[in-house]
Amino acid sequence: HPVTEALAAYVAHTTINPDTQRFFLETALSSEAEARKLVDIAAGKLKLEGQASMETLRMQIAYDSAYVQQETFQQHFQGVQNQETNGYIDEIVNCETRSGNDFEGITLLYKKIFSFLLFRNKLMGLNYAQAIIRPGGGAGSLNAITNIVLNPNISNNILSTIEREVAAALESVLPRPGLRPFVAMSTPEKVSQLMELSNIVIGIRLYNKETGKGGAGLESFEQLVSHPARDLINVLNKEVILTVELCEDYTNILKDNHGPEWEA
Repeated sequence: HPVTEALAAYVAHTTINPDTQRFFLETALSSEAEARKLVDIAAGKLKLEGQASMETLRMQIAYDSAYVQQETFQQHFQGVQNQETNGYIDEIVNCETRSGNDFEGITLLYKKIFSFLLFRNKLMGLNYAQAIIRPGGGAGSLNAITNIVLNPNISNNILSTIEREVAAALESVLPRPGLRPFVAMSTPEKVSQLMELSNIVIGIRLYNKETGKGGAGLESFEQLVSHPARDLINVLNKEVILTVELCEDYTNILKDNHGPEWEA
């Protein structure tokens, strides 16, 4: 088995000095000879093959390392989404219009609102699981995750349909003349209205999806309910039950073979 840095570090930190019966790294190493002794003992442990204790440790370290990495990736995935969303909102809030009769300013503001809604709707078809598990290989770095958020893998046909649906929903909820009251709002009010507008537009597209009149790129209720993750959870639960039963069987065998001292 390859030895990871995390596994080597854990073994080194939990190796006991036979001379002092204390962990080697509990205090600073006093000499090069002591350091060499630690390396030799730790290396000997790492070379062990087939021992339950070491194999269990390998699996635990691998799991912990993978969990930390995925937690970092997921936080970055959400962070990029939030950062981009806030960037669109800032552009809208800071878009200067001289008045409600400023045609060019209102037109520019409307385009920025449309871009914001389009970004939010493209994110509806993207979740973290799809980002790390997808055809051709999942995202294995922070840069790859950033690229997935900024450039979702959406076909041109679906993207064009999403643009038309978002434009139609926006026009029905907030036509251009309706931007005049928006221009006069305070910054917190604008941010609140933008998020509410985003939810309404997405809601319209979800409703159209259910009625068979739109919702391109959105998963239907049936697709969400029958997601493969449900099967995975069932399989994992069965594996956990079998593993627990197997551990109990081994424990009972050891108790029978080694006497009362195993009862504690």
